[in-house]
Amino acid sequence: MDFGDAARKQKREQEKRRLDAKRKLQKQQEAEQEAAQRDREREERRAVREAEEREAKAKAAEEALRNDGVHFVQTLRPVPTLRDDDKLLLPPAALELLEQQNALAVGAPLTFQVSVAAGAGADTMTHAGVAEFTAEDGTVGIPPKVALCLTKASGLEALEQVGNIIVRYRKLEHSQKCEATVQPRGLGFHTDGQQVVNIDLQKVLEKTLQTHSTLTEGDWLPVRYEGNAYELVVRTLLPEPALCLLNTDLEVNMLPSEHAEAEVLAKEAAERAQAERERRKVEREDAKRQAAAQKAAALSAEPPEGTAGAVKFVIRLPEGGNRSRRILKTEQLQHLLDWVESDWEHTQVEVGKYKLVQSWPGHRREFGGAESSETLQALGLNGRQEALFLQRQGQFVEEEDEAPIEESVVSVPEVKGPSLDPKGLWGDAERALRERSAQEEGSTPTAAARNEPELERVQGKDLVEIFHLLQAGGVAPQQAASASQKWGAQIRELMGMGFTQFSSMVEMLDRYNGRVLRVANALAEMDPMNVEDSNTVPAPAAAPPPVPMQDTVMSAPAPTPSDNAGSQWDKELAELAGMGFVDTPRNVELLAKYQGRLERVVNILCGAD
Repeated sequence: MDFGDAARKQKREQEKRRLDAKRKLQKQQEAEQEAAQRDREREERRAVREAEEREAKAKAAEEALRNDGVHFVQTLRPVPTLRDDDKLLLPPAALELLEQQNALAVGAPLTFQVSVAAGAGADTMTHAGVAEFTAEDGTVGIPPKVALCLTKASGLEALEQVGNIIVRYRKLEHSQKCEATVQPRGLGFHTDGQQVVNIDLQKVLEKTLQTHSTLTEGDWLPVRYEGNAYELVVRTLLPEPALCLLNTDLEVNMLPSEHAEAEVLAKEAAERAQAERERRKVEREDAKRQAAAQKAAALSAEPPEGTAGAVKFVIRLPEGGNRSRRILKTEQLQHLLDWVESDWEHTQVEVGKYKLVQSWPGHRREFGGAESSETLQALGLNGRQEALFLQRQGQFVEEEDEAPIEESVVSVPEVKGPSLDPKGLWGDAERALRERSAQEEGSTPTAAARNEPELERVQGKDLVEIFHLLQAGGVAPQQAASASQKWGAQIRELMGMGFTQFSSMVEMLDRYNGRVLRVANALAEMDPMNVEDSNTVPAPAAAPPPVPMQDTVMSAPAPTPSDNAGSQWDKELAELAGMGFVDTPRNVELLAKYQGRLERVVNILCGAD
């Protein structure tokens, strides 16, 4: 019997049993650890869930307290409406829930916080009122104004990609007097970034805000005018970041547009960069002066005149003039270079950035740092006087290791989003509201005046004649010159209508920005009894049709008066001829009729009776 094999076999079996027991123990420990980990995770989830529940209950209690005990939160599918206000359409079930909590009996207007449940714009929030409870179950009607506040630059069409909207009852603070600061987006009130839109902003903004029951910081307000929408952003709102606007005195402050603000910031950044460059330049100049002063202090004294072995060096400067100094010829060239570099106020050279040149016809030598260790005598600069030219190498440049100036780059925002080309269901609603607004504007007298046809510009002789007419009508020469240039076409049009109150005409053209119909209405309402006192002539009962200026001043000829009658008005005739009225017989007739009253004659020649 082989006892050795048996012992080895027994040993292997023992080792196997030991390893199996170890693996079993290890698996048991791992199972226990996994179970403990699952217990911990389960406990953590339970703790998180309980914390969320406590937080939700606390929020609900806080919300109920703030909302007079009303708690209403619903997740609804948004659909567009054609309302030009900020009022929602909620389903009838919402009304039932609110009535159960006596929300309507509180007396405060029903206002709601509106936010996106997920996706684009999920971090945005606004407030709105409610118009009716007639929406389909599970939906909420969203006007384009509210949709714009939710999607902002993403575009109205982004709301179609959103699954749901969270509508939460929120009782907003009411203040008798509040203040809002708004800023036009992008280029502001411009057409294609060039022409300023002539808009009565106060009136249009009042009309826009009259349709709002709430206002929230960060809201985008579309201001519709002539079929276009110009967007305003509510930057600040006081005394609360969200307010109920019913029966509130709202003061609105207008900031410069985003584009104008960016231009100002860019200009300020450029000015700061320029100031920084100037500061660095001054610092470099000061450092060079200090280095030059140190070199000047380290120079040995200049040898007296007549010293044996002394060479007088004359350095001719590029700008003209020269600098001179005596140096012993046994000195190294470095001594000469140090002296040149020490005289910064005149030489303005930096180490290694210049050469001293010896030059005459057929000869040229340059001296610099490479020869600095040699003596002047060894370099052949040992005459009684040596003339050298200073040659700078290029302009003064900043050191390569100097940190660059960080320019503040301010991007000018582009006009993007629904104001340009709204798409989708809300875009269709927005376009419909713009068309409706444009139709309403087009039916008003103001719109009719704004849509007046463009008049042909007055030039040349016609412009001179209008200038003389204004002068004759009592308008100061400087004002007459400016008015004829600016309102020449409008003045001619008004004269064709029979109006000759030139002083009032110019004043009203300035007031109404050249709107002929507005000015004509205002002139027609003036008291004709006061016309003579203001050097004007009343308009005729039947106004002649508009005619060109040259036809106006050339009236039909009258019977020719005698030569003696003409000589009586030589001075007046000469003045009329200078104004362009050259029909002498007609002029004499009118002068005789109105006893030489030149202003009256000029008015008649211009078409008045």
